[in-house]
Amino acid sequence: KVFGVIIGKTDVRSFPDRKIEIERFTFGFTIRDSAEFFINVSAWGGEAFISGLADSFSIGDCIIENPLVSTKDPEKGDKFCPATPHYRLLLTETHSQVSVCGDGVERLLPLLHLPVKDSRDFYSLADIVANGQQLDGAVINVLAALFVADTKMSFDSFRGSMVATVSSKTIITVNPTREASLLFSYVKDLSESGALFDLLVDVTDHTGTLQACSLRGPVAEQTLGCTQTEEFVGLTDGQRTALKWRFLLERCKIYLKILPCARMKSGMRGTILACSLADPGEVK
Repeated sequence: KVFGVIIGKTDVRSFPDRKIEIERFTFGFTIRDSAEFFINVSAWGGEAFISGLADSFSIGDCIIENPLVSTKDPEKGDKFCPATPHYRLLLTETHSQVSVCGDGVERLLPLLHLPVKDSRDFYSLADIVANGQQLDGAVINVLAALFVADTKMSFDSFRGSMVATVSSKTIITVNPTREASLLFSYVKDLSESGALFDLLVDVTDHTGTLQACSLRGPVAEQTLGCTQTEEFVGLTDGQRTALKWRFLLERCKIYLKILPCARMKSGMRGTILACSLADPGEVK
């Protein structure tokens, strides 16, 4: 048995097995039991086993029963997972289990706030702005309210700025420093008090509907014409209705970012990057 805290987890994927003509399902996670040591775990099996296993835990503690210890694939290495020593663990449908455990949690919880990379090796947001497109394509560590290890930087021509993209190699550590903890608490308080825009909207065209697309932050403020949340909260019911009908059933020009999401029925979620009423010349 291996007892530790899960610090990272990937989505479920499937691959065709051409030998026996069935779909094989897999996902991975990373488990840690001390400040120095963590290891990647790969789970393989049928759809019901893997989907059930993936839904049974998130970031937290667990016991892995009867895992198979294996050396890493020399060709793939750490290409698709966080960098660890030479070994990995395998979970199979016939021999292994994962049981969520509540005992002994207290001693492991501090590990959730320890970065997996050198805590002095990072770029601040100011560093990223200063370096600009010199970081395009680089894999770096970023420190803000989070320590984001192994995130890939790229230049987004639509936004005109650098963006960070997480992958299966990325490990995100919450509240890695006292300052980050204070910033996290401040943002959490703003969110719970309703001081941040976060709206869900459906977007429809002639091919179908994307449900529950996220409209938030500055994009929501610009779209609705409200520069502060208090201004939106202070609107009367009549004013909110008028605001809604500015966009409801109207033809709009919308820029969307689509990402896979296992929690959504459609298997994807949309984030609105920009939204405005379409000019007559743009509508065909």
